[in-house]
Amino acid sequence: DVYVVGNQINDMISRGADGVIVDYYRTALEDQTTMKVRDEAAKHPNFEFAVMEDKENYRYAADPSAAEPEARAARAQKIVADVAYINSTYFSSPAYMRRNGRPVLFVFQDESTVNWTLVRDGVRALGNPLLIFRNDFDHAAADGAFAWVDVCAADPISSLNDFYRRAKDHHGSLL
Repeated sequence: DVYVVGNQINDMISRGADGVIVDYYRTALEDQTTMKVRDEAAKHPNFEFAVMEDKENYRYAADPSAAEPEARAARAQKIVADVAYINSTYFSSPAYMRRNGRPVLFVFQDESTVNWTLVRDGVRALGNPLLIFRNDFDHAAADGAFAWVDVCAADPISSLNDFYRRAKDHHGSLL
């Protein structure tokens, strides 16, 4: 509902937030909601939004009988197709999060099941987004990382502290 989205963004702004990341699964309902977030965010000059490509979008993109290299390539192609859509639908918004002129795409990744070189090559012409990975500064395709607290971990706070300790070694990466 457009009014709910508007009230949520106004509430975020009133609490000091300057943006929101939408965990994006590209279902019709979520896409409609993300468009409402895009449109509402554009009404607020100091508020931005970004999209997070979720592993559920590409996890089952490969034929289960495919060999691992082909499966990794199929998942990469699915991500590139998602980014093509995100580029045409969201990156052009004046409220979309950008750093150094490039759109920021958050990635809630499935660690080793994608050929990320193919993704990088494929998205270059699609806005060339910065790829910000969940908890992984060292990912070969990462331009930065974001902290994700694993509430199921034995010590969630310790894992968060570890992320920020590692962040000091990656000064200049996006957080």
